[in-house]
This record gives sequence, structure tokens and C-alpha cells, in this order.
Amino acid sequence: MSGFSRDAVYSGNIGEYLSKSIRYVTPEMFGALGDGNTDDTDAIQAAIEYLKTDSTKSGLIGYGDYAISSSLVISGFAYGFKMHLRSLRALGIWQDYDNWKTAAPLILIGGDGGMVGLDIRCEYVDGGGKADWMNITAQGCGGSHFHAERLTDVVNGVAAKGDTTWPVASNKVTGGYWGRGVGVGIWLQRGNGGTSPVVEGWIIDVNFIQNFQNGGALLRHGAQYANVRGQFDFNGRYLSEVTVSENTTNGLTRGDTVTYGTHTAEIIAFYQHPIGTYKLLLAEGHNVSTKGSHFSVDATLTHSNSSWSSTIIAVKTPASSHWYPDIIHDFTGGSFGKCTIFSPYCGGIVGGLLHSSVYYFGNSSSATTNSVNGAQWVHSGSVMSLRDAYRDNYVLDIAEKFMAPGCHLYMRAYRIYGSEVGLTLLQSKSTLIRTFTYAGDESVANLQEVWRLTLKSTLGGIAGECLVYVSKSGISIVNNTITGVTLSASGFLLSGSQGSQASMFILINFQRI
Repeated sequence: MSGFSRDAVYSGNIGEYLSKSIRYVTPEMFGALGDGNTDDTDAIQAAIEYLKTDSTKSGLIGYGDYAISSSLVISGFAYGFKMHLRSLRALGIWQDYDNWKTAAPLILIGGDGGMVGLDIRCEYVDGGGKADWMNITAQGCGGSHFHAERLTDVVNGVAAKGDTTWPVASNKVTGGYWGRGVGVGIWLQRGNGGTSPVVEGWIIDVNFIQNFQNGGALLRHGAQYANVRGQFDFNGRYLSEVTVSENTTNGLTRGDTVTYGTHTAEIIAFYQHPIGTYKLLLAEGHNVSTKGSHFSVDATLTHSNSSWSSTIIAVKTPASSHWYPDIIHDFTGGSFGKCTIFSPYCGGIVGGLLHSSVYYFGNSSSATTNSVNGAQWVHSGSVMSLRDAYRDNYVLDIAEKFMAPGCHLYMRAYRIYGSEVGLTLLQSKSTLIRTFTYAGDESVANLQEVWRLTLKSTLGGIAGECLVYVSKSGISIVNNTITGVTLSASGFLLSGSQGSQASMFILINFQRI
């Protein structure tokens, strides 16, 4: 009642009093029953349209169980829109779909004119096995928030399927428990026309996405800079990942069909991971995790729309070693992904250009579940290792007493040095250079320890190197090629002298080998 005086809102008519004081509309005001059985499509759509004409109402709020037979269309809200529904479900008469990519949504967002500031929340969503929850199309929206606390029996959850014509960026999707979907939980990809129809910078933060047949999240070119949180598991049961012998994926297109004998599958993604290893993610149309893949090692795949063919050299199926293609990082053909993925538990991340994103997730079957632009740290309990995920090799191992590179060490034009000593030798006077100690950390007890000593000076002809052996009793000089300076050993003391100059500056580099 803030902002109203009693006289302004009440003239003896209780209905008028409530109408002026309530700042939102409900579906019931426009004829909805909210009983979960009656078709409330027209009533809810009428409420949505009414909000375009009445600036005194802030949104649409409904506490019923609303069943609809066709999509609710949200468009034309340039300055924000709020819709909170306790329950939204598809009626049994909802139109069937040809395949999981073409299902109609319960809520369709987009039209002429981009929108910002949408706030759409459903506590419970039931797609009846036929409907997506939400599609973004045409000029869509940006800077908006979509929430479904419990989402079940949909085809896809939230999807921008590639028919946007305007930037649909910086939206946020949140939720509680999403499960049992025919398609994918989140599907984002760039539109095919219009003005820069990217879907960049989305935040995806659903507590748990599980059991979507074709993946938990599908991120394609245009969905760069996504921020994915929450947990994923048991998604992608209808998918298999095949590694092929052909060293190219040229000619392949997402959505095309590959064939082996009488068996066909749809290409969801193709990628190299690691570099030089070519893989296809295939939708086989049945539960691969329980019935197995139709494709096997040494089988030859052919492509429906080109001359491409290849022999299968490996097949990976969901549930094997607890692996699931939960998140599909499908950026092959783009320059990078640059996504940030932090998932407390995830069955697996697959796709192209994984080295261009940052991800961290956990599961019980894989050690390599973190990567910062392709750099992975793993620890066995005794050795900490740095891996190059792009090349699938180990760069560095660090144990308790050693550090070992995984490849040749190339120093470019830079020096290699251990410890350095610079000093001035006076003519005919012995000067202490260094006191050695026996470390005793060799792999075998009582072995002598070896240092390489390299000497140089500002004067020509003063140069050379030698080896210094260190034992428990002292040092000895071996293979001495130094000219112009005389080295001597006494116990653990290394000294030097020269007789040609009043003073001579020398620099000595010590490396233990």
C-alpha cells in the first residue's frame, strides 16, 4: 500500500481497492484455473499482453498449476518483464516433434526488438515428454534471468538453437534439480543471420543437471565466455565418442548422418583432442550406456553428404569407467572457447579447443579434471605433474627430491647457470673462491658429488672449465682446462691465484651435475 492514501484507493468498492493496491497481475484475473488439467494458454498469454499496456503493474505472478497447449510468447518488453509461476506443464495434446532438436517450447522468447531485464521463474516445469522449457529466438533478450527449480520430462531445457538474429548475451540460467530430458539441458549456439547473433557470456548455475539423453550442456560457436557452474552426471547416455583414423574432419557438418552398414547416427560434434586425434560425438538414438554402441573398432564410417569416410579405431560409451559426456565444448571451427567451467562433480567434458578454456571439475575416475588454457596439474601422492592437455603429454614431474622435464630443455638465447661467484684476484695471492659441503643426497650412499665449474673474465685468454668432485673428506679438481688462473683444493676449500696482472676480475659459474 506504500504510495497510496486510503482515499485514493478506496471509494467503498473493495475490488477497486485491491486492484489499485496490487502491483502485479495473475493468470486467474484473465480466466486461468491453474488446476493442472484445464488449458490456461490463452489466459496466461492475455496476462502477458496486458502488461505491455499497464505501467502500474510490475509483473505476472501465479501460484497455480498451469497447463498449456502451445507456447507462451514473450516479446516487446524493452524495459524488463517479470513472470513467476509456481507450476507450468504441457498438456497431453501438445504437438509432437520430429526430432529432439525441433521440439516447441513452453516459453518462446523473442520477436522484433531485443529485450533486456527479463525475470522468468518457474518452481516446477513438466514438458510432458514433448516440449522444451524455453527457446530464445529472433532478437531474443540479453541481461536476463531464467530459473526453474524442478524441471522434468522436457525435451530441452533452455535453448538458443541457432535462429537468433541479434546478440543474445549475458543471460543467467539457474535452477535446483533438472532431469529426464530427451535432448540437452542447456543448448547455446550462434544464430545464422542478422546482426552479430552471438550467445556469449551466459551464466549457467543449476544445482544438478542429470539424465538428459544427448548431454547436459551443449556449447557451440557463439557461446564463448560462458560461465558454467553446478553439477552434472548421467547425461549423454544416447551418445558415443568414436576415434577415427582419418586425420581430417573436413566435409563434416553438425547434424549430418554417418553410416556403418544398416546403422546410422547423427553428428553432434567433431573435434581433435588431443591434437592429431580425431573424434566424432554421435547421437545413436538409443541408450548406449545399457545397450552398447552400434559402432565398433575397425568398422568403416561413411558420411551422408560427402566423400569422407574413416575407420573407427576406438569407441567410448557412457557409463564406462563412470564417464559421461555431460558438457559438450563444441567450438571446432571457432578461434577459441574461453569458457570458465567449475563443476563440483561432472562425469566428463568433451569437445574441441578445450585448451582455450578454464575448467575444474571432480569425479572418481579421472585425474585430469582441471585445465587452465590447456595446463593441467595432477598429483599421484608422490609426484606432482604438469600436463599439456592439448598434446596429451607430461611437461614436468616434481617429486620429493627431483624435478624432471618431460621434453628437451631449450634455453633460446638465455644462459644456464647455478650459483655464481665474482671476485678479484690480486697478483700472486691465493684467494678463497668457495667452500663446498657434502650434501649426501645421491641415489646411492657415499657417492662423490660432481660440480661443473666454468670460468670467464674481462680479459682475453682467461677462460675454461673443470669438474670438482666432492666426497665426505674433501674436494678434488678434475679435467681442468682453465688458462690464466690456477685453482687449488684444500679440504673443502677451493682457491684461485694468478700471476700476470696486478688485479684480475673473474666470474665463475657453478652447476651441480
